[in-house]
Amino acid sequence: MVLDVLRLEEVVLVGHGTGVEVVARWAERNPARVMGLVLVNPVSGDAEAARVADLPDSELRPTIDRWLVTLLRDARPETKEKVLASVQVARVPAIRAMLVDAAANDLPASLSAYPGPVLILAAPDEPVPGPLRPGIEVRRLTGGSHWSPLDASDEVNAALREFLRPIDAASGRRRRSG
Repeated sequence: MVLDVLRLEEVVLVGHGTGVEVVARWAERNPARVMGLVLVNPVSGDAEAARVADLPDSELRPTIDRWLVTLLRDARPETKEKVLASVQVARVPAIRAMLVDAAANDLPASLSAYPGPVLILAAPDEPVPGPLRPGIEVRRLTGGSHWSPLDASDEVNAALREFLRPIDAASGRRRRSG
């Protein structure tokens, strides 16, 4: 595990899209090592992703390209260019695995098992999986697309700094008293 190699005992994990599932499951299984979670435009339990994952190879990329057009509707031109280019070089098995993961996992269940602070950042039109346990903060961003870290980086970074402030303060108190 990268955290062990880097000798990091406690971390704040940030995930985006289908990567949210990865960090949420890790936090669920290792709550003592996770000081907080920030989830940006989470994807979970997506039936459309399951349908697309099952398409034959000849239909997969054209379907994903059409799907991306809708997800990129409110994106900046630079974001559209970067995302569409990245999908063209992605390998089909990786795309299928990501889609299956997006369809199969239950983010609310993972989050209910993780007791720490959670912030969900969501673009204006992004769905947020639910129901969520009490105490999870959901903040709507003022603009952008599913790729908010690219489209609304200043707003995402400001929300991250605000979320980290009390965690940093608590961590500093633990170090001084330990």
